[in-house]
Amino acid sequence: MNLENPKEEINSLKSEHLNEGVQPIIGCVISDEEFGLLQNDFVKEFEDPSNSLDVKYGEYSDELEKKGFKVIASGICIISPIDDRNKKSFEYANCTGVVAVGMEKETGKNISFLTHQNPRSLKQYKESTSRALVESLDELKSRCTEGTIDIVIVGGSYIIRVIKINNNTYRDGVVQDEYEESIKVLSEQVRSVFGFEPVVISGPKMLNGEEKVFFNNENRRLYLVGPTGTSTGVKPFTQNNIDDEKPAWRPNEVETGFEF
Repeated sequence: MNLENPKEEINSLKSEHLNEGVQPIIGCVISDEEFGLLQNDFVKEFEDPSNSLDVKYGEYSDELEKKGFKVIASGICIISPIDDRNKKSFEYANCTGVVAVGMEKETGKNISFLTHQNPRSLKQYKESTSRALVESLDELKSRCTEGTIDIVIVGGSYIIRVIKINNNTYRDGVVQDEYEESIKVLSEQVRSVFGFEPVVISGPKMLNGEEKVFFNNENRRLYLVGPTGTSTGVKPFTQNNIDDEKPAWRPNEVETGFEF
């Protein structure tokens, strides 16, 4: 690991940003049906509010901020507090998320945070969203031992939007453009603080639908649960090599339902 030399490219896909022996975040992409069959202790852990933090997208209240959440624009972007609890968040449709974990200096335990943001928040509320995320990244950096922090990006959609207007059918790449811009902005923010790019652990969905994120903090295990086939064939990548991966992606067309 070498985070001191900015000229030396750090390959986070090979965990070059981590000290020897430090486990990276291990991701698993499974279907809703498969997840329903998992009857083990891991699932039960996420039902215990004392050990599991629910990052509820789209919600806003003074109580959330009192509990340490950062909430931007009434919930269009929400960032959990940093602690040693498991994290979960549902309804990742076009939304992306950041999962960040490190080993706390004082306790030697893993601590983490999870975000859930609509890609448009990174554009419409760029200043406030970026400031909030960088604050959380800085806090994690200051509290954790160097070389123990790993960060990944989850969620997002890459569908082709189909719109019908006056019996005419139009196709556009708005959702795809928003996804790519989201990956770019989030990667730049992580790199500005840590000097490495986060791994996009599953790639975007190619079908319509929503995903759920479950992060087991102690074991650094990430479960991305969604409709069957949403991320089929998409390998982990970084912003650096996204253009190499895109030719293999096979997005589906999805009608928005708007007719005029």
